[in-house]
Amino acid sequence: MNIPKRIDSRIDYYFFSDDEKNVSSPWIYKRPPDLGLNHKDTNRYVKIHPHLIEPLSEYDLTIYIDGSINIVGDVYEFASDVASKEGDLFFFEHCQRSCVYDEAYNCAFRGLESPFVIGRQLLKYRRNKFPANYGLFEANIIVRKKSQKLSDFMELWWNEYCTGPKRDQLSLTYLAWKENFHISSLGRSDLRFTHHYFKINNHVVSAKIISENRKNINLAILKLYYFFYKIESALKKFR
Repeated sequence: MNIPKRIDSRIDYYFFSDDEKNVSSPWIYKRPPDLGLNHKDTNRYVKIHPHLIEPLSEYDLTIYIDGSINIVGDVYEFASDVASKEGDLFFFEHCQRSCVYDEAYNCAFRGLESPFVIGRQLLKYRRNKFPANYGLFEANIIVRKKSQKLSDFMELWWNEYCTGPKRDQLSLTYLAWKENFHISSLGRSDLRFTHHYFKINNHVVSAKIISENRKNINLAILKLYYFFYKIESALKKFR
């Protein structure tokens, strides 16, 4: 567990885990709701549902951070700056890509999710005319201002996560486009580049290693889905 380098008494620090061991001040231990989910999905439930989880639902502004991230700067200053901006939902921009389709291909190529599951999701997005290069955010830091509109959008995000790939950043931008919901950009990823407030702990970031053959097979599967979409689109023109 990462102890913030700067601790501010005006901030409440909550640590959600099913294991209370090694939880040190200033973190306040909270057990996630028992919904019969696996560890990853339980994390995503807490991540997406601050409006339903006490005491998070009582706050006007919350900041979610992944367990792999260190707080290295004045987070109260960061929160105050975001609070003064227009919008209810804030993310840092993705550090490498700006397109959901490119990110999905990368996830499948690296074996982070089944290419069949990703292929079905991309087929749905293409059928719905979701544009390429619409934007992409990192979902490891989320700043939210309390509002009913945001709570409703979070429920849509959760439903999309549950029915598609377990890569929440893939569905986020699509839903924002589909629902005409504005996501406010925090700009270039602070945790990866500038480190004014956050820094990613690379020692705890796991990577799934798969063979080059498996990578090529995964890409071939996605290309088949795309080929099917192109044929489907062409046939519609003759109906």
